[in-house]
Amino acid sequence: MSTAAAPSSDVDRSSAGLGILPLAGFAALYRFGLRRERLPLLAWTYGIVASVAATVVAFRNLYPNPAERAQFAESLRGNPVFTVITGPIWSSSIGGLTAWRMGLLGSALAALAGIFTVVRRTRSEEESGRAELLASTPIGRGAALAAALACAGTALVGIGVLVAVVCVVGGEPLGGSALLGAVIAASGLVFAGLAAVTAQVFDSARSAMGAAGALLGLSFAIRGVADSGSSGPQWLRWLSPLGWAEEVRAFADNRVWVVALTVALAVALVAVAVALLAHRDVGLSLLPARPGPATGRLRSVPGLVVRSLRGTAIAWCLALLAYGAVNGAIVDSADGLLSGSAGMREALTQLGGADVLTQAVLSAVGTVTGLLAAIAAISVVGRLAAEESNGRAELLLSTAVTRFRLQSGYLVPMLLIPAAALTLSGLACGLVHGIRTDGAFGPAFRAGLQAMMVQIPVTWTFGALAALVHALRPSWWPAIWAVFAGCVLLTMIGPSLQLPQWLLDVSPLTHVTGPAVTQIPWTAVGVLLVMTAALLAVAVVGFRRRDVLSR
Repeated sequence: MSTAAAPSSDVDRSSAGLGILPLAGFAALYRFGLRRERLPLLAWTYGIVASVAATVVAFRNLYPNPAERAQFAESLRGNPVFTVITGPIWSSSIGGLTAWRMGLLGSALAALAGIFTVVRRTRSEEESGRAELLASTPIGRGAALAAALACAGTALVGIGVLVAVVCVVGGEPLGGSALLGAVIAASGLVFAGLAAVTAQVFDSARSAMGAAGALLGLSFAIRGVADSGSSGPQWLRWLSPLGWAEEVRAFADNRVWVVALTVALAVALVAVAVALLAHRDVGLSLLPARPGPATGRLRSVPGLVVRSLRGTAIAWCLALLAYGAVNGAIVDSADGLLSGSAGMREALTQLGGADVLTQAVLSAVGTVTGLLAAIAAISVVGRLAAEESNGRAELLLSTAVTRFRLQSGYLVPMLLIPAAALTLSGLACGLVHGIRTDGAFGPAFRAGLQAMMVQIPVTWTFGALAALVHALRPSWWPAIWAVFAGCVLLTMIGPSLQLPQWLLDVSPLTHVTGPAVTQIPWTAVGVLLVMTAALLAVAVVGFRRRDVLSR
């Protein structure tokens, strides 16, 4: 539908379907988008920038002299498993190690920030019907897309600038610092542009995010194949935007032209999105919605939830299964890598036991896997919040469905999906680790399995907290991601920053994180389970007492 005033049907054809004033109302939508996205964007910014700052501090403390850093870097170059996960290392300086550790990870996180922001401000708005209401006002056809890209671009450029600043403050060269920040921002812009394209192609926000996320995963996988060894197909790296991020070689060769190429790709993707926007109407997509089966068995809330979440559950289980297998291969390769620094060896040895290095790595990969599973748990509760905001929950509650049945229909998968995914990940990690060390089902297998499964109570706690926020104050829903990001940062970088223990204990992750994975911390597990039960009980009561759609 067109919103530009025209005296007749003879509209200016040079507007390419976007109207005479395609950007009318852009400023208002841009300010509105920044306001709506302020919490998620601040969380992304803080998470990436703080991680880079903590990495600089950690490497400076763990590897204080150039000889240790050179030995560490050499061990990295000879370890293809780590290269597949984190990419090649181009320099043994503090800045080079930071670029190795955070260049690829920061680029991937910035890409996720760009994808989520653009899809929420475009396809989600159309799916909810708000975009059609705005289209009935004097707002140009391209204003919403431009505002979404501007919101994402503002945050991503800000992230890049802050990353450069913290590196310079940490004593690193200005050129390499600026290039590291630029490549993280540019990678995010590429996937923001890709999300703008998928938002035109698919009819739902879930499909648009899923397609963009799948392409991000494919980009990571292609880059991993190229980095799999010295004999690997290095040219494949140029088929992946994340591979381009590696080729920037910040703090080493400082290839500015690769950053320029990345920005050019982002501009090209935005141009494609604008061209596709001109060929569809508001609320529609280039790919029509696929109709459901003529007959179905959706006679209950559990059946409806299973139908809507089965794809998500399968995807999370398969992803963590593969991730667990990769982690199992990493564990025994890390012994020689971590022992490259006398400071690291001394710090880990103080934690006890001859196998402390392997235990520490198992605990670290278990923590990361638990974080991914916690995202799955929060996302399931987010699906219930979306059902309510879209009005579908109100329709269900107008029937014989009770609030408890509706809420429990999502809370049960919130408990089951991360538990199943972590169990599969632990089995894969334990099997691979055991086969490479002491046998398929020996102590190594049990250690790998326990390292993953001990994270299940943590994921349930985060999911229960999300359920509590939704039940009491649904308008505060974005804050759950900020809380989650804060807990992650406390656990990951809090010890490096020497924060007080009482502050570290605020994060549920802290209580099941440590090198002694052979001993399950039953006290911490019990406390987390009790906390989960209490949060869920309050969430059930709160959801029953408040009005639906009460903000």
